[in-house]
Amino acid sequence: MTVRSPLSGSSRVRCLRRYPSTELCARWQQHLGIDITSELRGYPAIELYECLDTGLHFFLPWDVAGSEQLYRQLQKHEFYYLEDTVFYAIMGYKP
Repeated sequence: MTVRSPLSGSSRVRCLRRYPSTELCARWQQHLGIDITSELRGYPAIELYECLDTGLHFFLPWDVAGSEQLYRQLQKHEFYYLEDTVFYAIMGYKP
């Protein structure tokens, strides 16, 4: 399978890191108390890629995304709704 950047369509990409699903599940459980096993859809790993043309970082496989249930669990943590984030600073937004 040829990996292509979702932004440029370029195949000039490199894998930066491979995250084994067992490791991800263990870390989420340990640090957040959330079981993400079903979120990973049976994939053995999630991979982080970089497009060498644009610098965009993206994850594969494409169909692994957080469910509504996962985001409900994340909302229970204080850090989830930070009032002052890097994103806000970049965008010039004041909550």
